[in-house]
Order: sequence, then C-alpha cells, then structure tokens
Amino acid sequence: MEKSFRLHDKDAVLAAHREVITKGISVVYESTKRRKDGTLVEVSVSLTPIKNASGQIVALFGIARDITVQKKMQSELDRTKKLFEIISENSQDIISYSYPDGTFGYVSPSVKQLLGYTPEELVGQPNKMIFHDDDIPYLLDVTQRIFAGENVPRFTARVRCKNGDFRWYETTLNIVRDDHGKVLQ
Repeated sequence: MEKSFRLHDKDAVLAAHREVITKGISVVYESTKRRKDGTLVEVSVSLTPIKNASGQIVALFGIARDITVQKKMQSELDRTKKLFEIISENSQDIISYSYPDGTFGYVSPSVKQLLGYTPEELVGQPNKMIFHDDDIPYLLDVTQRIFAGENVPRFTARVRCKNGDFRWYETTLNIVRDDHGKVLQ
C-alpha cells in the first residue's frame, strides 16, 4: 500500500517517516525545501521500508526528486485552463471543439441560451446532428478541404435549435494538429 500527500512543515515530514517505520507502508509526499543558497525547491519524496527475512523494518529507502519545473508547468496549465473557462463560460458565442471523427468533445455553456441544448446533450454526439440536412454535403466538402490543408477560415450553415427551428450561423474554424500534422481537433 502507498500513501500520497503534501507536507508543509517539519513535524509532518517526521510523522510521515515514523509512519513508514511503524506501519511498514510506502509513502510519497511533496514538500518545499530551501537550498543552501536560499532558493526554494519543490520536491517529491518517496520512502519505502526495507524489511529483513523475518519482516522487520531494517532501513528506509528514499528518493527525493526536484519537481519545481513540473509544478511551475502545472501552475501555468491550471492558469490557462481557468482563463479558457472564464472566456468560454462568459462568451456570447458558442465555443466548441470536435474530434476528427466529428463528435463534439466540448461545447460551451452559451449553447443553452443560443440553441436550447445543454453542453452535456451535445458532447459525444456527432456535430452534424445540429446542422440542416441540406447543408451536410457542403459541410463535408468544407471539412475535406480543411483536412487537405486548405485554409477555410469561415463558413455559414443552418444550425438546428433544440426546439427544431433553424438559425443561420457563421462558423470560424481552427484545426489543431500534432507535430506531425495529424488533425487532433
């Protein structure tokens, strides 16, 4: 069994070490340490009891890794996610993304006010379900051109509201590709 947590003070660190010794369980914790030069470093510490043949703990095996860069990257990612959340939840436009197979992966909350759907009703569904049947051939053509690398910044099509009415929408499309050019979203 392994236990993971974050420790902020010396007493808690000592308690974690005692727990490894008394209970014989492995522990992983994160903590902030001060280097000799005074700078702070984030560390992940893994402690594992080493037992002899009769099962008695005779030593502790420990590894401390500097995770400062990972923590900073996670903090930046969290900040970016929060910013995206603020933008998408407060936009008067529908913000969405679809996977290459055409299913919605995300739809902003504004879809409720504009089309009557909740985001949960659309995520995982084929995006063509909200377009007028007569516009599907045009949309498939646009999609094929985009996948082929053509820049099609905007297109217009009829979008089905939950109540069955249709509205004309102009859509701005950006393709997300991986480092090898494969379409991700």
